[in-house]
Amino acid sequence: MYYFIVNPNSKSRKGIKIWKQLKERLIKEDVPFRECITKKAGEATEIARRITKEDKTRNIMILGGDGTLHEVISGIEHISKVFVGYIPTGSSNDFARGMKLTSDIDYFLEHLLKNPKTWTIDYGTTSVTGGQRERFLVSSGIGYDAKVCYLANETKMKKVLNSIKLGKLTYIQIGLQGLMEFQMFHAKVIMDGREIEFDDTLFISVHNLPYEGGGIKFCPDAKVDDGYLDVCVVAGISKKKMLLLLPKAMTGKHVGCKGVYQYQCKKIQIETDQEQFYHMDGEVPGKTREMDVEVSKEGIRFL
Repeated sequence: MYYFIVNPNSKSRKGIKIWKQLKERLIKEDVPFRECITKKAGEATEIARRITKEDKTRNIMILGGDGTLHEVISGIEHISKVFVGYIPTGSSNDFARGMKLTSDIDYFLEHLLKNPKTWTIDYGTTSVTGGQRERFLVSSGIGYDAKVCYLANETKMKKVLNSIKLGKLTYIQIGLQGLMEFQMFHAKVIMDGREIEFDDTLFISVHNLPYEGGGIKFCPDAKVDDGYLDVCVVAGISKKKMLLLLPKAMTGKHVGCKGVYQYQCKKIQIETDQEQFYHMDGEVPGKTREMDVEVSKEGIRFL
């Protein structure tokens, strides 16, 4: 039995069209499945929790964007018993980009039904003061990158640009506009016991995969199955110089530039001198001054 959790509104309502095509093929191929269509934000988490409540093997297929993927992963119980498959139909698709996945239905069915292979990939967990520990698959960050995610999720322009396949411009437009208004902060970071402090910090981004924000390659060397998280810190340079860094980050060429720091660790603790927006896979729960992020020890099985 395959449980399909579908976000019908992903990719400006194209998600439901793709699901209808896939559903017809599943019926034709006589594949046992149940469809779970989400109707509101956060519902995918509750659906995943219900499906995996019992300590039994479950196959969960996700059709949506990075946000839907994040919701499902966060809701899974008995994660060692779950196999996850994914058809990317979002606007950013940073997980699919990092994993080199396609939304092609024929390819998906060929892989799922005739040549199924699984591999265990890492996931990260993020916890903040007064909040619950949540999982992520792509990245988790605090500061400027999280604020851009927050503004992008709130703007109506995102839907318009998504409809004409220019969703990435949402992040670029908001990023450039918001940079000059952003207030830099002081941060204390402890990575696997090693403490470092940063003045005039723009953001701290912790990655399981290279990309975030619709294809910005903040951590080009991040690997999903190496047991480590990759960290990108931008601090200690002027905002004018940061404007030059942003285009370079699209291809990962910011690495090695002044003010860009790259690390690897299994656990990172972050403390800031003022509240900052934080995110997990582009979803922004709110603000915090303290944030702990670590890589999973068990991983999740991916189809």
